[in-house]
Amino acid sequence: MSNVRCVFVVPGPLERLSGGNLYDRVAIDALRARGWEVEVVEPGQHASDADVVVVDSLAFPYGPPDVDAPLVAVAHQLPSKAAQRPEWAAAERDVLLASRLVVTVADWLRDELAKLTDSWIEVVTPGRDLAAAPDGNAPDADLVLSVGNAVPGKGMPEAVEAFLRADLQGATLAVAGDLGWDRAETERLRAAAALDPGRVRLLGPIDPEDLAGLYRGARVFLTASTYEGWPIAVAEAMASGLAVIGYSGPGIGEVVGTEGLLVRAGDPGELARFLAILWNDPYLARGLGEKGRGRAQRWPTWAETGERFADLLEREVGATSGRQV
Repeated sequence: MSNVRCVFVVPGPLERLSGGNLYDRVAIDALRARGWEVEVVEPGQHASDADVVVVDSLAFPYGPPDVDAPLVAVAHQLPSKAAQRPEWAAAERDVLLASRLVVTVADWLRDELAKLTDSWIEVVTPGRDLAAAPDGNAPDADLVLSVGNAVPGKGMPEAVEAFLRADLQGATLAVAGDLGWDRAETERLRAAAALDPGRVRLLGPIDPEDLAGLYRGARVFLTASTYEGWPIAVAEAMASGLAVIGYSGPGIGEVVGTEGLLVRAGDPGELARFLAILWNDPYLARGLGEKGRGRAQRWPTWAETGERFADLLEREVGATSGRQV
């Protein structure tokens, strides 16, 4: 289907590093490859003459856009839960109720969304392969790796705290992610890292090629995130053969399953204790990494994710406009 005009409503530059922005860029590329005209606008900007309007979950707190075109909501998460902002919940629900189609990233999130709307909901899982190390991690890997932007809920300072409390012999923690999203959280992360700057490296944003190198050089992937829709970095780590340890929760639980170590959320002491167990038992780490890598092969590539998303939007436009798909 060509000559279709689609508008994505996304706050902030789409080029900025985040899992949701990556997902949206892949979806947009797939639509443009089919001949669609796609424009990205900020919430509140005019989305004129669109055949379909896609609202990213970061735009949910602004409420549904005032347009005649059918709405498609893309729920990477529920921002009111991720950012602990319950005052956003009403606007989120308004967007979901106004949408003919809701695309989400995980089965657990689909079930949560179904409590808020009767709209048609489809799961399109993110890809596993953008930055994953294609040959797995190295036998002599000696890093603990944590990947995530410094924003509330991602637990980057708590990951550093758990690493330092674990007191791992010969280990370095590499922390990759954007430090520019949230000033207070960045200050907390820098303060935690400053407690032992020789063992904690804050790398900032990393391009996919360099991130693949970090996955190859790491033995363990550490996360202290307390809320995830579908944690892309965890999925990439598993696809790279890393053992994963983190807090239990529905998003990370759906990805990790039983092929990793998940501990009670909010307890950095327990996270540190099990991190030490994992680090000091290379056979356990290697075994979990191999099982995780096998599990990751069930997930789509990013190319498959983009095609699946484009298929759903073509079906939606065909259903609402009567165009031949």
